[in-house]
Amino acid sequence: MKADTPVPKGFDYFDLSECIMAKTLIKGNFEDACANACNIVDKAIKESEKYAADWEKYPFEAEVYLTPPDDKEDYIFGYYVPCVEKE
Repeated sequence: MKADTPVPKGFDYFDLSECIMAKTLIKGNFEDACANACNIVDKAIKESEKYAADWEKYPFEAEVYLTPPDDKEDYIFGYYVPCVEKE
């Protein structure tokens, strides 16, 4: 997210140092997408020849909601995981 992005009431944020982020858009059934997002992204990162997840330095993942959760079948959200380049 860009600096000074508004944070809705009831949500929280924290600033991060600059890092590489894997960004994934997931579309599908709301419950399935939420339940499987971490596994989908983790598998894709592990299959990457260039990047690895950086859980030690940045122990988090972030979800960005792009459609309302009541759109049960065509739900879209972004899933972000910090990464490092493989050596």
